[in-house]
Amino acid sequence: MIHKLQKLTRALFNPNRELRLKIVTFQKIIRRNYKDISRLGIMRKPKNPVTTKWGMVTRHQKPFGDGVNEITAKQFDKAHTELIDRHIRETFKGYWGGETDYSKFADNNWRNYYVFWSAKLAAKFAMTSQTNLSNFVEVGVSFGMSFYYAISGLTTGLRKDSNYAGYLYDSWGKMLPAHLSEREMHQVGNYWFTSLAQTQINLEEYRENLHFVQGYVPEIFSEHLGPSEISWLHIDLGASVPTLRTLEHFVPKLLSHGVVLIDDYGNNHFKEIKVLADNFLNDVEGILLYLPTGQAIFIKH
Repeated sequence: MIHKLQKLTRALFNPNRELRLKIVTFQKIIRRNYKDISRLGIMRKPKNPVTTKWGMVTRHQKPFGDGVNEITAKQFDKAHTELIDRHIRETFKGYWGGETDYSKFADNNWRNYYVFWSAKLAAKFAMTSQTNLSNFVEVGVSFGMSFYYAISGLTTGLRKDSNYAGYLYDSWGKMLPAHLSEREMHQVGNYWFTSLAQTQINLEEYRENLHFVQGYVPEIFSEHLGPSEISWLHIDLGASVPTLRTLEHFVPKLLSHGVVLIDDYGNNHFKEIKVLADNFLNDVEGILLYLPTGQAIFIKH
């Protein structure tokens, strides 16, 4: 019975108008006679769905935006508004070209909110006891938009007597075959347009706290070890083996309650990232939360 109903419902999309009318009539009859028909999930569509570019549809409130009064959400909205203002004034470049429909930028806000939130979490709960310093590391920086949201989040979470340092690793050059698996070879040459100089301009107001480290992963780790302890690690490389090498290098330095945010963890275009990340993190004491954006947050015990 269920199979027949689902088959008939799919026929609604048939261009034959007469057939569609018959199906609609049949559905009305079913509704009158089967009160639990809604359990099949085929008669109703979400009302006023909120859609994003991250493969999600929801009827519920977003954790940010108009009408939200929670403190972290308000802090995030303020950071987002300031970033758009900087784009208008052309003091932050690299992502959107000449785009002036700023409502489109909000399509990325689910992802950006998790960056902001995870950085705030790490700043609050994973700090070196000796120096009251939080070390934040991002591997895969591009033009610095994610780290802008991370800084905005961490500075709302830090105590007044504490400080932070940021370590930003990127090649700021095109992706090379040597760092890609066979399934990832279609990305060879990507990100040729990124620029260290422009990224430094974008993050100029935070420069005294930042260390820019240019080079390819994992080779760069032999030249620049980074801090001995870290509070937050963001990986956005779009490549499985470099992601694994980054986890191997930095997770042992992660403080208790420290956070790892993996950008492409659940992305269907990068399935190998999830496999390698799972194999590694399964042996680390902590807990992983897989997010509907395809990101994942790991919190160390």
